[in-house]
Amino acid sequence: MFILRETWRVLSHMRGKLLLVVLLLTLSGVLVGLLTILYYNSSVVHHSFQRHLQGELFLQDDCTDLQRADLEERLQRDTLVTVDHFRSREEARELFAAEFGDEIFQVLEENPLPASFLFHFRFPVVQDQMLEDLVSRYKELPGVLSLRTPSRMLRLLHQRITFVLQLISAVLLVLLSGTTLLVMYSTRQAVSLYWPEIDTMLLMGAGRGRIRLPFLTGTLFYSLLAFGCAHLLIIMLTGLASGLGYHLNRSYANWVELLVLLLIGFGGTLPALNRGLKHK
Repeated sequence: MFILRETWRVLSHMRGKLLLVVLLLTLSGVLVGLLTILYYNSSVVHHSFQRHLQGELFLQDDCTDLQRADLEERLQRDTLVTVDHFRSREEARELFAAEFGDEIFQVLEENPLPASFLFHFRFPVVQDQMLEDLVSRYKELPGVLSLRTPSRMLRLLHQRITFVLQLISAVLLVLLSGTTLLVMYSTRQAVSLYWPEIDTMLLMGAGRGRIRLPFLTGTLFYSLLAFGCAHLLIIMLTGLASGLGYHLNRSYANWVELLVLLLIGFGGTLPALNRGLKHK
């Protein structure tokens, strides 16, 4: 009861800053969790976006059924790509007409669009050499007109994902620093307002460990409260991502969140508490 009572007094001395500390810690926990999940699932996130960047293997007009079957078998055995769909000349014409109007074929007087295999890459691809090797494997095969790969978009996708991760890391670093400073300031304020209780405990022979205990218990309390709130938000966000088709693994994220929040809380409380008690 003594610890609970004194912890409540310490927290009450933090006044309105306690709510701000919990909010900043919660936001820090959410960003830490998201960053951990994104780094842990970076290949999954990259591949999920990359699936929408399709390559296309165009067939010659005189490509025979045997040549087409051989090309399809080669693509299916290829460890770099996965075949999504075979698009016939007629289907390509319908899609082109739907986008640009059927009148364009009155000018062309024929259907110049070739049949093609559409494919996407099995894993994140950003190296030009891999794309060049893929093109060289197919461009000389019988029945092949050309092979198109979205090389520029693949590089741009990699750059943007890297930029987002770096941006979140920078924001998180600033937020962690600001939250730690706020915890230190709030603890110093609580120490200055807690002097009457400290005097009483010193007169009763209490050691510095017992004097520090209410502050440390309070820090543990609001750190765990922020962790619980952040953890619930992370579960909601990953559930939303799963509903959109992005299944993210939360392994280790919970432990990283808890560790970082405890480090912020105690890393701000202990230096401020020790410095404040030295003046006594």
